[in-house]
Amino acid sequence: MKITIIYLLLIIQTFFISGIILANDQPGLNNNPNNLLNKKSKLTIEEQAYLQRQKAIKICVNPNVLPYENIDVNGEYQGIGSDIMRLLSKNIDKPIQLISTKNWSESVESFKAKECNVLPLVIYSPKRRSYMEYSKPYLRDSVVIATKEDKFFVNGSSDLSNRKVGVVDGYLFVKILKRNNPKIEIVNVKNAEDGLKKVKNGEIYGYVDALSVVAYTIQQNRLIDIKIAGKLEFTIDICVATNKDEPILGSIIQKGLDEIEDERINTIVGKWIDIKIVESIDYTKLIYVSVFFITIITIILYKNRAINKINKQLEELSITDNLTKLYNRHKLNEILISESNRANRFSQNFGLIIIDIDYFKSINDNYGHLEGDSFLKEFAYILKQNIRNVDTVGRWGGEEFLVICSETNLEGLLALAEKLKKKISSYPFSIGGQRTASFGVSIYKKGENINDLINRADDALYTSKESGRNKVCSTV
Repeated sequence: MKITIIYLLLIIQTFFISGIILANDQPGLNNNPNNLLNKKSKLTIEEQAYLQRQKAIKICVNPNVLPYENIDVNGEYQGIGSDIMRLLSKNIDKPIQLISTKNWSESVESFKAKECNVLPLVIYSPKRRSYMEYSKPYLRDSVVIATKEDKFFVNGSSDLSNRKVGVVDGYLFVKILKRNNPKIEIVNVKNAEDGLKKVKNGEIYGYVDALSVVAYTIQQNRLIDIKIAGKLEFTIDICVATNKDEPILGSIIQKGLDEIEDERINTIVGKWIDIKIVESIDYTKLIYVSVFFITIITIILYKNRAINKINKQLEELSITDNLTKLYNRHKLNEILISESNRANRFSQNFGLIIIDIDYFKSINDNYGHLEGDSFLKEFAYILKQNIRNVDTVGRWGGEEFLVICSETNLEGLLALAEKLKKKISSYPFSIGGQRTASFGVSIYKKGENINDLINRADDALYTSKESGRNKVCSTV
């Protein structure tokens, strides 16, 4: 096998640090030649009429972020996004028209100005919902930091205090990194190549981006003295974005994406990443040297992986309720403090819902504690399956659970609580038949102590139970 040491080492790094995974909720692909327009049950009459009025679906892209997407010297759209859009175009029977831009910031501004109405690859962020509507995520990628070879392993953003870290100008990573560690010194770069070369030249400590982009750029530019030094504590969900005031288009795009199955997306990702990372070159004299270094690097990485795995397990144990596998009270308190700090700084709303299982003691008394534990697991499953992606659920203690709701108001909190109440009361539990729960809801007031917020929600819960249980009550 004729493979250079550059690519072999990069493959090993990529193998040990988790890469792209598909989002779990993608529906299947219909492989027959009939497109969505011929499936009248798929598109509504209003959606069909909308497509008939459009000559093409106009898209803006990030022109230099392979393997995700790129505009080449001939003005052609390339990358994973290009292949996804090609399938989507076929599924909705409508051509895709590229609106060329110079950079990502310009693409976003063109999207806001409605010069284009679709962004094929967007990282989900609640902050953009004022002008973007997101599809379901179709890709998920790890966020990593690349450094020079002589730097230590990075275990998270907490290790980057007082370090210069490069991020592409306009990327959401900037806000996330500063929120997680305000002591990080962010340096704006043009693109991944610019960021990694600044690392190589010693201008910055590290460069942060998606794993796929970093690995691809290292390989393409043969940056043999650059390594992926660690995976950060957050991942990115990649969606298709449409204009907020065009909900019909958003619905059409989602239906088109729903026709693409997981295996097809896997093939596309593999085409752009695996082939680019593994490249055959006739350098036979490097084979023996490569094997020697690969053996050493493998041993080192294996030990690092083992240590990192143990650390991760210990961290999970410290923040997870052992029975329900939800967050425990300690972790919920951390999230509440973080949400309150963010709300005070950016004037954003959040609130919480305290949930108490009605007459839970009777389950333990009648069926025993083992069956009671099984019931709590089922109850936790219902909550986890019916909250939003941006919400957090955990076990507050005993038969009490807590849901922390970001980016919402009192009306949204009450709607979610009512939804959960109905899901619980209609669920066929394996023991005890149908059961109910009582809910206390409270919205955060800027500047208040977290304990005051919790106490108000607890008072509302008490009112729910006193007024007959299986109710939702709130306090202002």
